[in-house]
Amino acid sequence: MDGLVEDGIAKLSGFATFTVRSKQARVGRNPKTGVEKAISARKVVVFKASQNMKSIVDAGNKAQLTEDAPLEIDV
Repeated sequence: MDGLVEDGIAKLSGFATFTVRSKQARVGRNPKTGVEKAISARKVVVFKASQNMKSIVDAGNKAQLTEDAPLEIDV
């Protein structure tokens, strides 16, 4: 969290990168009532999975599609 606050980025090797992104103020609408409301400018944390994480998840999805056996991955 300190890295995000100070530098705007935090990397967890083999897992993901977290970055801080600024969003501009905008007008939002309640989809149920249609009432418009101002949404203030703010900063949000963005998660980007590492290639290693993506390949593990993808391997799990492929194993699940091909057979019902549990996936075993050595990390």
